[in-house]
Amino acid sequence: MRKRIGAVLACWLLGALVLSGCARQENDEDAAETLLANAQAGDVNARAALEEAAARGDAQARFVLGMLYTYGTGVRQDYAQARLWFEEAAAQGHAEAQYKLGEMYARGWGVRQDTAKALVWYEKAAERGAAGAQFELGVMHEYGRNAPQNKQTARTWYDKACAGGFQAGCTAREKLDKAGN
Repeated sequence: MRKRIGAVLACWLLGALVLSGCARQENDEDAAETLLANAQAGDVNARAALEEAAARGDAQARFVLGMLYTYGTGVRQDYAQARLWFEEAAAQGHAEAQYKLGEMYARGWGVRQDTAKALVWYEKAAERGAAGAQFELGVMHEYGRNAPQNKQTARTWYDKACAGGFQAGCTAREKLDKAGN
């Protein structure tokens, strides 16, 4: 299970690096793969390259650093450091960073658990199209967790999450529909 999560995270982070241009060398995707692999292996130079991009204001680099610290990939796991990187990226409107902040508050990862703050971050992320946040809003509305219980609102968020490729949103929508009939 841990290897699978690591593999999924690696693929996801690689995509994030390629899209952000953090490893930009005339569109050299091999450089991005190398940077990610080296950062995961604890290479301080690769991490330094991400940190330099983050210092220049690259929201995607800030987000990727937050992910590295969240899961302890190539660095010591440090939720406080992750939160700082996510907050910087979120302030720039980075939807996935906003979603991760929502997760941190919802689950109490390195912060005091606060579902009201989680709701705020999920809403910001969902408005920007983060399917995971859309799913979480569906859950909150379906069960009335720090949001008014409203099955129709839940269905709407599940639909958006499903349309965004978040399979759990499709499953939750189907379950909600069956329960309603």
